[in-house]
Amino acid sequence: MALTDTRLRNFKPGEKPYCESDGGGLYIEVLPTGKRRWGLKYRAQSRKQETVRLGDYPAYTLAEARVWRDDGKALVERGLSPMAIKRGDPIPPDVPPLVKEMTETFIGR
Repeated sequence: MALTDTRLRNFKPGEKPYCESDGGGLYIEVLPTGKRRWGLKYRAQSRKQETVRLGDYPAYTLAEARVWRDDGKALVERGLSPMAIKRGDPIPPDVPPLVKEMTETFIGR
């Protein structure tokens, strides 16, 4: 079930961290401290599952996290790893200009 802002505000911390999915690989992790942070799970060319983090809720809203998820998935479809881009790995020179622009947007978040 997709997340709502009301559900996000009402998540209670537990003894262990837990995750709630929004769909499409986007999830919110609720830590025992009460901190909530966004993450994206995806499979890149290596077919291994990778995870990249956006940041904390409410600094990044649900709407912003969904846009970020869509941008990340678009990068994966073009053969780029969002985690590698966020980490600062060089972008291959044969990447089209539109995709390079998308990577700059993704990094800027």
